[in-house]
Amino acid sequence: MNLAVSIGLVLTNVIDPDLTAVPAETLTECVRLCFYSTSCASLFYNHDTNQCYRSGMLYTVVPGHQLTATPNVNCYQWSHEGCPSQWSYSKPTGLCLQLFTSPINNDAARQTCEDNDGRLVNIQNSRENNLTRSIMLQAGNDLHIGLKKVSSVWRWHLGEDLGAFRSWSTGHPHLGNCVKMSTVTEDWFSNYCNNNRKPLCQIVLNNPYGDC
Repeated sequence: MNLAVSIGLVLTNVIDPDLTAVPAETLTECVRLCFYSTSCASLFYNHDTNQCYRSGMLYTVVPGHQLTATPNVNCYQWSHEGCPSQWSYSKPTGLCLQLFTSPINNDAARQTCEDNDGRLVNIQNSRENNLTRSIMLQAGNDLHIGLKKVSSVWRWHLGEDLGAFRSWSTGHPHLGNCVKMSTVTEDWFSNYCNNNRKPLCQIVLNNPYGDC
């Protein structure tokens, strides 16, 4: 078995207060529980009470997420050898993700992602949609996503069809040829391409979990 993923310490003495604990006698057991969970991207472990908190969120994408100071509770997050430095790996989706914090228009957002060997985030299922939503809510700003209307057809960045999954806000698509994830509706919101938003970029890994 040749795993391309590993787990490392990313935050100390903090906890996400929204998570529910399960017992785990050791950190190793907590890591094992997270590894075999299809929805676990990171974990918190309380070294005093031997409690494990699994999370689908990525706490390194948006620094300053609302965490509670708690002694001897540390956060560990999965990483992947195929993700560039400073990018975060989402084990549940098999994607590398990076949020660029300067608001720019949609064309510039696409170019930023391509310059970093990625694409503006494409969303193919509810798990990817929920992850994008959680990053947006952590950031506190609307985000560019990769959907754009080209010749009257909605396509994802780099040309993929829209596909069966959609998460449009009520009344959308409406005006504009580009799409944002909206902090108001928490869904897809069509808008004009020259509006400035933060871009969320992704890299799709050819082998997201290694060889088992």
